[in-house]
Amino acid sequence: MKILTIEDDVVLRDGINEILVRAGYETVQASMGSEGLKLALEKRPDLILLDIMMPGMNGFDVLKHLREHHQTASTPVIMVTALGSRNNYRDGMELGADDFIVKPFTRNELLQAIESRLSRKHLFNEIKETAVRETNMRILRTIPHELRTPLNGLMGYGQLLASDPDCFSRDELISAGKDIYSSALRLNRLVERYLLFIQLELKLGNWERVSQPFPVYASLKQKAFEVADRYDRLKDLFFSGNAVSSRLPLMLLLQLCDELLDNAFKFSMVGDQVSFCFDVHGENLVLEIEDHGPGFTKEQYSKVSPFVKFNLNFRSNEGSGLGLSIVQRLLTDIDGRLQIIPKKEQGTIIRVLV
Repeated sequence: MKILTIEDDVVLRDGINEILVRAGYETVQASMGSEGLKLALEKRPDLILLDIMMPGMNGFDVLKHLREHHQTASTPVIMVTALGSRNNYRDGMELGADDFIVKPFTRNELLQAIESRLSRKHLFNEIKETAVRETNMRILRTIPHELRTPLNGLMGYGQLLASDPDCFSRDELISAGKDIYSSALRLNRLVERYLLFIQLELKLGNWERVSQPFPVYASLKQKAFEVADRYDRLKDLFFSGNAVSSRLPLMLLLQLCDELLDNAFKFSMVGDQVSFCFDVHGENLVLEIEDHGPGFTKEQYSKVSPFVKFNLNFRSNEGSGLGLSIVQRLLTDIDGRLQIIPKKEQGTIIRVLV
């Protein structure tokens, strides 16, 4: 384990270095904040001991810069101070310090603070690695099926048309064309959703509200009928809305509606009504979607994670498990809210306030 000490007091710095070397740590030293910041980015230490009171760039300045660089954003930092002021603790914690140790300190106090932070870092890394492995396994279980289903349709018709085009009647060609187009749409939607999810994960989107509200009634209506048609269930859609306006980016608003309406149709039976209503309450645009499917609880929503599927007994092989994860991330980015209202009988009401 490598530890970087940033301390302008040469006697204290050498004393800390001796304790660390005897404890079996690899050490790096810096006498100034600017030098320490440079070494932190170059050497990538496992932990940083950072003095607060230094000439030039002080400890708070160094910490701020450390947290702005992705290489050191999560590196544990123990701040070393001779001051007992609560303001120092508060300022340091707000900037992302992991712990404080007050001078003078003993050898045991120093090593215990270091071991505690390194243990937490190790535990955090294990949890993160486990989460990554679980997500990768879910991807491996989900993506092949979701990609192969539309691809099989495209390749099957392509092979037939290439090998024996004359075997199709005009009506059969029309039917084949519709199936090919349907498969292509499904594949395109899948790819677009994966790309959007990655964009949200990497925080690359710009979802800032526009300066002036614009009418969205026609766009929301078009989206509702588009999703209903996707499942050949236009007769099951009940649509009701007022002439509302919004300052949200239209793409974001339509994506929210698409994901929630898609789930409502996917997890309900043909012939069961799916309702989509919207209105303005105060400063919020309120979207409400009601279905008569197997239901979805608040507890399930709290467990939403990428590529995790719910209601597997209803339609176990459909969907990527991305829809609600996309909804969660979009709402987080715009400070929106989602309310789940379970019905006494079968079904769920989803209310979104944005």
